[in-house]
Amino acid sequence: MFSLNYFSLPGVRVEDRRVTADRIVNLVVQATGISEKQILGRSRAAKIVYARHLSIYLIRRLTKMKVVDIGYYFNKDHSSVPTSVVNIENMIDVNSDMQEQIDAIKFAILNNKQ
Repeated sequence: MFSLNYFSLPGVRVEDRRVTADRIVNLVVQATGISEKQILGRSRAAKIVYARHLSIYLIRRLTKMKVVDIGYYFNKDHSSVPTSVVNIENMIDVNSDMQEQIDAIKFAILNNKQ
């Protein structure tokens, strides 16, 4: 849906690759087992909210997509985007497995894996 700019991580050289919101959501679907329809939907079930927040966090961190556009993509108010990012950052502080999952998804993006 949205075509996004390049991203970079310290110490990693990224060639001419595009990162899209659709691609990130697809990788979160694979990592969590939650469907794209559920992630983009309105459910407040904890597992679905986690997958949605994770998608928003990764899109915000790995793209130059504006907060308003991320909110629009998820059919959410733009103010929910920073809340999602903070929630994931707080989870990372408490759970090192969360950072490993995020790193695995970033690795998949960097290596153009589907």
